[in-house]
Order: sequence, then structure tokens, then C-alpha cells
Amino acid sequence: MSLSLKSIAALAGLAGLASQAIAQPGGETLPYEDPRLQSLATVELTQFAGDHDFRRYLHRVGELAEEWGLYWADDLMSKSKPSLPSWACDDDEGDACDTIVVTGSRIATPNPVITNNQTVGVDEGDIVKQIGDFLVVLQDGRLFSVNLQPDGAPGLAFTDRLDVYVDPERRVWIDEMLVTDNRIIVTGYSYEDQASEVTVLEMDATGYFSRLGSFLISSSDYYDVDNYATRIIDGRLVIHMPYQVSDMDSIDPAGWPVLRRWTSEDGQPDNRRPLFDAREIYRPVLPIIEPAIHTISVCELGRGDQADLDCQTQAFIAGPTSELYVSGEHAYLWTGGSWEGHYADDLPVRGRSCTMRETLTPEMVPPGGIYRMSLETGDLAVVGTRGFPFDQFSFAEYGGQLRNLVALEDAHCAYDSLGDREFDRAITQVSLISIPDRAFSTRFREAASDRYTALPGAESGTGLENRFTGTHLVYGWSVVENGDAPWWDETARKPAHLMMVPLDDPTNTSSLTLTHSLLRLETIDTGLIATGYVHREGLRVSHLTTTDGLQRAATTLLPGRLETEGRSHAFNFTRRADGTALLGLPTELEPGPAFRYWWRSTASELSFLSLDDETGFTALGTLEPLSDDAAEHPDYECEVSCIDWYGNSRPIFTQGRIFALLSTEIVEGGLSGDRIKPVRRVDLTAPLPIRPNRQAASTHTMDGSGAN
Repeated sequence: MSLSLKSIAALAGLAGLASQAIAQPGGETLPYEDPRLQSLATVELTQFAGDHDFRRYLHRVGELAEEWGLYWADDLMSKSKPSLPSWACDDDEGDACDTIVVTGSRIATPNPVITNNQTVGVDEGDIVKQIGDFLVVLQDGRLFSVNLQPDGAPGLAFTDRLDVYVDPERRVWIDEMLVTDNRIIVTGYSYEDQASEVTVLEMDATGYFSRLGSFLISSSDYYDVDNYATRIIDGRLVIHMPYQVSDMDSIDPAGWPVLRRWTSEDGQPDNRRPLFDAREIYRPVLPIIEPAIHTISVCELGRGDQADLDCQTQAFIAGPTSELYVSGEHAYLWTGGSWEGHYADDLPVRGRSCTMRETLTPEMVPPGGIYRMSLETGDLAVVGTRGFPFDQFSFAEYGGQLRNLVALEDAHCAYDSLGDREFDRAITQVSLISIPDRAFSTRFREAASDRYTALPGAESGTGLENRFTGTHLVYGWSVVENGDAPWWDETARKPAHLMMVPLDDPTNTSSLTLTHSLLRLETIDTGLIATGYVHREGLRVSHLTTTDGLQRAATTLLPGRLETEGRSHAFNFTRRADGTALLGLPTELEPGPAFRYWWRSTASELSFLSLDDETGFTALGTLEPLSDDAAEHPDYECEVSCIDWYGNSRPIFTQGRIFALLSTEIVEGGLSGDRIKPVRRVDLTAPLPIRPNRQAASTHTMDGSGAN
């Protein structure tokens, strides 16, 4: 799968989405400063009059891109001339062409939440969920169900396995899963169809799966190494899909995003219907040289034994880079202009000297914007901002305000002319934006400059981690110890610097220097957990509190262990009846790569710790997978999605019990004093048990394939 430019820049050691600035040959302006491009942006959120109006816009942007010598100019020019698909609305057509959207909401029966979600009440797509007494695992493009209460008593029983994919020959990656009631929504991406694939399934009370429907939605790849593409709120699916305008005709011959349903008769997509047309696309509010269509959809999932995607969709033109954040009431999408994330060879470079500045002000930085869609009404609003977020955790909606941690960068500096440290000193400024609810409007306005609070920024060669706690923002970074260390060696960093920012008084910051570097920063109910290294002696884990300034309450060492996964869902915790907390995260013993690479497809161990707020940590040991030779049944074969782009290890706390998902195994652990030991183990690659009264036509084969 493709990787976001954000992740590539982060891996290169810049703080967040560091851009490589560029200048127009023959001048010192950038595309967003071109008055001709600025004239194509609107002040009000205004939709195109129709297909011809939309094509005229593409043609004009294509002309300007051609003048800039950009490689996508020809694509934009060609997309300005295709014939209208049968459903496209021309500029002079009336209300008869309006799209009818089914809306509404249903209150879902809540399932236990076993995912380390960013926002309470907003479940994020992941690789393991719980429905009733069953764990549902997504692995190798398949669903697996495991009964936690076989025969009404605690245990582990492998129950069912079903292929989510329709055809193993198709180039499809099955990525993430959500559940609501007994429904399962699985999202993937097909490069062959250039579409996101959403499959709706059900699990019955005995743990067996049935497929209700599979849908293909035209889009570009949504993959992000940090973020998740889907959310569930009150039984409604929230999904963001990008759509590169330069790919329009290759994504779908008609040139418009469509929703297609797979038919069971021939395994081919059918029932094609448009997701939107030109009259439903909002014009850009920013000068965009590389336009993309972004959609945010809120979808009802059908009723009874029927499955459909009745989606309310908002579509708008913005730059290609984006970041999704979903609160309990709104879906937010930050988008940049087109300036961010490009490498120097994307535009001809003529760098000018950079002035070393103590601080940057917002007006020195290229414009961006945050779109907000109401999950209740579907209304769209926008506000102008400067700078770019580090990830989805750079956002928080509290008390009628959206907070956003951003990096401000002076895009006029040519990165190639400066070393890393000079570059960061010259052009990077970390700022917190506090945006009141009233600032979001259908009229594009920049957030006032007094809404930005300049904060102490990260130094060169850092990866910045950030979390909002409800009352504070905490962020931190680790500096590379020496220039000879490879960028991927996460053990070669100095002790981390952390900053705490009170949201009600962001100028009153406090700081803390850890005894180790900073890999992970997670919130728990009594503060935060930070992980990191001091060279390669092992993983250090710290408990941080915020009640009386930012303080390190406790630190422990897991000797010789390296952290193996970086996603937020790879960490989890629970609070026990005695007041202590249990924590889990994936690790492995040295020797191993000191880098939490996102394509890791071998099983990790799960390290568990106990945390007493008074006495500190107790390392409880690990739950480990079987050896590689014994890990998979010899008759099991992975056919689809065999690289684990979302990781494959998760700590799970449910029903007062402890579980570890270790790739294709689930292990239950039990505590004996201060040590955790395996109690039960299920191999998800083993032959399925015979289902009582199961029809021969719907039996599963040994390799996990089957039909329902």
C-alpha cells in the first residue's frame, strides 16, 4: 500500500510533515501566492454549477500547472474534456437532478470497547473487536471468531473463519474493522478497482459469520501509518475517502466516483450509482495547484438482514494532504493548499536565503483549512488556518473550541540549501490554535492571529508525539544523539523534552526532561504513559502526572526489550478493582531492529505491567507466540493482505481477563502473584471445528475459504 507523505517526512527525522520548500523559476513566489490561482478560490462554500463548470475549473488549473512545469498538468487538462456520464448534471439542469439521500440514526446496542480509542464514544477501525462474548479478529483478509464463554464458562473456543475478500486474484488489501450490534464493517482498498472496499457482515449469536454485502467506492488509497480511515458513532459509519482528480478516468471510466455493490451471482460489481456529481462538489476556498476531491460520509448500515450504504456525503476540492479527526459531534478534516509534502523535484527550485528567526507568525506560512461536518445534520463549515498538524492526536474538541497543535513553516526556504538543524531553526515554529465554534462558517475566514500561541519547538532530527488530556496538551520530542546514527535507530536518541500546556492558559507552559527518549505517548485515567530508550539496554516505561505540573511519577525498565509497533491501538490499559492499572504493549527481545516499522508481519510478544499510583510499576512478564515453525497449521495459507500494515499484536482487557492477540494466535494470560502466565491458547489457522447442522454448501475449507 502507498504511504502518506506525512509518514515519509517523519521517518526522515523532521517534526511531522516537514516540507521541502520550493520557489518558482524566475521569481520567489510559490503557487499559492499566484493571483491567478487565488482567483479560482471562493470566499463562500459554493458548489460547482455542473459538470461543465467543474471541467472548466480543471482546465484552468491545468493551464497554470503546465506553466509551473508540474507533471500532473496533462492529467488535469485531459480530465477537463471527457463526455458526461449518464447521471452527471449539466449546468442548466434543475432540481430533477438533485440526489436523494437517506438519513437518520439508530441507537446501537453497545459492545464492549477493547480498543485504545482517541475519543470516548468514537470507535476507530482496528484488527480486533468484541461482539458479546466473542472476539472478532481481522487477519490475512479473513474474519475469525473466538468464544470467550464456551458452554457458559470462561474459556477459549475457535468458532468460525470467513474470507472477507471475494476473489484472491484481485489486488486488495483488507485493513480495518468496526462493529455495531452484531454487524461487522470491514474496510480495504483494491488497487485493481482503484476503490475502497466496504464489506458488511453479521455474526449470529453462536459466533458464525454471514456476508450481507460488499461495496466498492471509487477513491484513491486512504492509508496512513498513524491514522484510521473509519469510525463508528451510535451505529453510523464515518469514513473519509480522498479522490485524486488526476486519476479520475483511471479510477472509473465515467470519470466520477461511484458506489458499486458486488453481486453474488458472478462476483462482479454491479448496481453502480454515483457517490456525488459536480453539483455536489464545493469549490476550493484555497489556491490549489494539485486538486483532490475529499469526501466525508456518514452512512447508515441498513436494517434487518439487508445491507446497504445510505450515505450522506460532503465533497470538496482541497489539497492532496489531509488529516481526519472525529469528535462525538463532528468530523474534522484538515487540508493543506498543495505546498506541503512535495519534494524539491516536484517544482523547479530557486532557493533564497533563509532568515534565522526566533519565531514565525501565521502570516508567514502558507494557508490551509479545516473542514467540519456535523454528524447530526451533515452541514459543512470551514475555517482558515496556517501550519500543519502532526497527526490526528494534534486535535481535540473541548468546551466549544477546537484545539489544534501545528508546525508553522516558512515555505520560501529551499531545504536543500540548509542542514537539518539550520532548517528547523529557520522555518519551524510549533503553535497551538484555539478555534471557537463560531469561527466555523460557510464563509471562509482565517482564524485570528491571536488564536495562535507560540510554543517551544522541537529541535532537529526529532519525532514529535502529542496528546490532549482534557485539561492540558502534552507534547515532546527526542533529539538524535549524533549525526552518525541511522535515522531508523530509535535507540540513538537523547532523553526527551516534554512540554505541558494548560488549555485555559496556553502561555503558562511547564517542562520536563525524561530519563529516556520518547517513542510513545498515551493517555490513561491518571495521566500519561511514555516509552523510550537509553541506548539499547531495554525499553523504559514512565508514568507522568499532570495534577501538580508535569511530573514523572515512576519509571521502569524492561531489560533487553524493544518496542515493535507504533500505532496507538498497539497499547492498551485497564483499571482493576483494587485501583491498580494493567498495561500492555508489543515488544521483542534483542537482537532486533530498533524501529517500529509499520509493515511488521511477524508476531511480537506482549509485555504486561501493573501500575500502582503510589508505588509505581511492576513488570509482569510476557505472553509469547509459538515458534515460527509451530505458529501456523501446515494446511493454512494466506492468500490476500499478507503484510500487516496495521500491525498484528494487541493487548486485550475484557470480562476481567487478559488476552494477547499475537498475529494468528489468541493467548489468555493469568496472574500468579506478580507474573503473567499463559492459561489458554487458540490457533486461528487450525482446522475449523465442525459446525452442528451446518449446510454442506456453506462449509469452510481448510485454508479458511468458504461461502455463506
